[in-house]
Amino acid sequence: MIEVWHRKKPTFMLFSAEDFAEHQAAWKSGEYELVATIEKEPPPNDTEEDYAFFITNTIEDSWTENVGVKPVRKQLRSTSMGDVVKRSEDRKSVV
Repeated sequence: MIEVWHRKKPTFMLFSAEDFAEHQAAWKSGEYELVATIEKEPPPNDTEEDYAFFITNTIEDSWTENVGVKPVRKQLRSTSMGDVVKRSEDRKSVV
């Protein structure tokens, strides 16, 4: 299972390696909230991060309707830069 966590106050921007420490501090201080779990395995050529980003973005219909996605709360935005994907082996990646 993959978890998708959105930052409560998103930055919506690219960040450098120097900014990574700030994101780690934000994670530790609870500035992220769980918004969805993904129970469907990614296609063979996709990483869990790429798949989570794609499947939790609204393209034509709301991403909350995608097969294999379980939204945790209402009023959700699409996953964007600075959000976190928690992979099945309990490792985290900043999108």
